[in-house]
Amino acid sequence: MIARSQRTTLSPNTDRIRGIVHSNSLARLLMSRGPDASGRTHSLAALRGKPAIVLLCSLDASAARAALETLGRDAQELTRAGVGSIAIAIGDPQQQVPLGSLSSGATPLVMATPEVSLSYAILNRHLFMNRQDLHLPTYLLLDGSSQVVKVYRDRVDVGQIVKDASAIEASAAERLARAVPFQGTFYSGLPLRNYLPYGRELLDDGLESAAVIAFERAARANPGASTLYRLGTLLARSGETVRARAAFERALALQPDLAEANNDLGALLAQSGNLDEAIGRFRAALASTPEYPTRGTILALPSC
Repeated sequence: MIARSQRTTLSPNTDRIRGIVHSNSLARLLMSRGPDASGRTHSLAALRGKPAIVLLCSLDASAARAALETLGRDAQELTRAGVGSIAIAIGDPQQQVPLGSLSSGATPLVMATPEVSLSYAILNRHLFMNRQDLHLPTYLLLDGSSQVVKVYRDRVDVGQIVKDASAIEASAAERLARAVPFQGTFYSGLPLRNYLPYGRELLDDGLESAAVIAFERAARANPGASTLYRLGTLLARSGETVRARAAFERALALQPDLAEANNDLGALLAQSGNLDEAIGRFRAALASTPEYPTRGTILALPSC
């Protein structure tokens, strides 16, 4: 999923893809955090509130150094424009080079954990309609709310980054104009990005924290019963029982006979001591799916 190259040739439709990303941003759901060569901890969360450039580079010393020099040469221009920066080294930690051997200058360089490396590879796949693998180096321009608004490959011009950062704030009409390759009248409403495939891939790879946020966004865009149920299971697994209950209840409002949601909501109610309501939910699960494996749970409850 991660490809390393000194130089990457962009596909003919890359500029159009950039426009689509700019108009319908995929939220950056990854709060990378790690120490630099001096041991000081840096986090993407610290860059929120202003545009920022995130460099994803390989652990190959020469390639990483070249990518960092691209930003370092004009670091003051980024600072004057109010654009933050951070570099994240991605790859196999067993092959890592000492961070101190790489001169990062004004841009802090941190080492990604295997989970963060995988997260960015998945993020990159879902930024592009044709599910492109992550080529290194890649630069992500974030807006003040930490959404990816533009992607750069290979060497970049800091002046162009500054220009793009200054154009992030735009009306819906202007964003639409950037996204389509021709002028015209758009008669339907702008679609919301489908975060469901992204959330599923994060979940399949064990990245549950990021998957929760993706499923929350998927539920806002298309609040179907199955999406809300999956969100509820993730929230329950992470200990957020109040929000999990709300997700299950929303799912059941849309599909009252969803046995899985009735069962899992019953489990939450039982854990909180609300046995009567829990039994009602377990029985509802059995009513819609008689073979559902919850009958033993009902019989084990003391109020039965």
